[in-house]
Amino acid sequence: NGATPTEMSYLSGVTSAIQTQIDSKISTSKSFIGVLQGATVVLSSTTYGTFNYSTFNTNENARIMVIPNACTLSNFYVRIFTAQSGTGSLVFTVRKNAVDTAVVVTIAAGSAANTEANSGASSVSFNAGDDCSIKIVNNATAVSAAVHNTSAMITI
Repeated sequence: NGATPTEMSYLSGVTSAIQTQIDSKISTSKSFIGVLQGATVVLSSTTYGTFNYSTFNTNENARIMVIPNACTLSNFYVRIFTAQSGTGSLVFTVRKNAVDTAVVVTIAAGSAANTEANSGASSVSFNAGDDCSIKIVNNATAVSAAVHNTSAMITI
C-alpha cells in the first residue's frame, strides 16, 4: 500500500524543512581571478582581454573565457605599469556574451604609473557556459599605459 495524500504532504513539509536547514549551512564561496598582462593598446582604439590570457587582441572571440559555474563577478581592479597619456582615458568594461555590463574601470587621462582603479559596487551575474571578456578602449591619441594586471572577485 502506498502513502496517503496526507502522509505525502507531511513528508513534503519535512523534506522542505530539512532542505532549508541544509541551505542555511552552505557558505558562499569567494575567490578571485586575475592575470598579469603588461600589454598596451594602440592609440584611439578598442581591443579585448580576459582573465586567463596575458595579451590583448582586436578580435574579441580570441579573448573569451567560458564561465564554468554560475557566479557573480565584482570588485574589478586594474593597475597600470606605466603612465596613461594625458590625451585620453583607458576604459575597461567586463562583457557578458559579447555585451557590455555595468562593471567598468576607468584609468583617467594623465594617470601616473602604478595607478590602480576599480569598478566600485557594480557587479554582473554569469550562468555556467556564459562568455566573459574585457573590452579595453584607449581614448588617448598615444599608445596606452602598459596594463600591469586585472583582477576580480568571484562569488559562487
